[in-house]
Amino acid sequence: MIHILHNTLHCKLLSCRVVCEGLAYLHFTYFAPRLLIAGASSARTDSMSPVDVANELRNNLELQEFVSNEKKKAEWQKRNTSDFQRSLGVLFLHRGDYMYKLALSVKLPDVDPTDKTAGRQLGVWLVNTALTVYASTSRCNDFFLLHGVTGAWSLLQVCLLYLLLVT
Repeated sequence: MIHILHNTLHCKLLSCRVVCEGLAYLHFTYFAPRLLIAGASSARTDSMSPVDVANELRNNLELQEFVSNEKKKAEWQKRNTSDFQRSLGVLFLHRGDYMYKLALSVKLPDVDPTDKTAGRQLGVWLVNTALTVYASTSRCNDFFLLHGVTGAWSLLQVCLLYLLLVT
């Protein structure tokens, strides 16, 4: 019995650490998009899956060339981060409107905001989406995308905790 209790406590502590690590990584890697179009429309189009958005980015050769050239500049090279994160920084700072438009085009799940479990439903969708993007990439075992999975899972844990607190 003590052995089971010890393992349960260990898993709870490990889980807490993983949640904190996932949330810290989301905070550390955040770039606010720079929007150049004043009063950018916030109308959702709900037309693309997250994998479609990833493919759109992957197939945009002009964008890839711009990002490749921009991230070679000294201002990006001096950042102590990965090449992929530099690419995201370039995208959000120099193509924020485009990234915002893509974000608004993602088809979200049908969730009733008044439903008490809406946070859990969105959290599960987010984890499934992160896993789908991770599994569908041509970059095998990409550590940055795996952080997206752990970050999504961490947000789900916060949603579940919130659900426990409010019920």
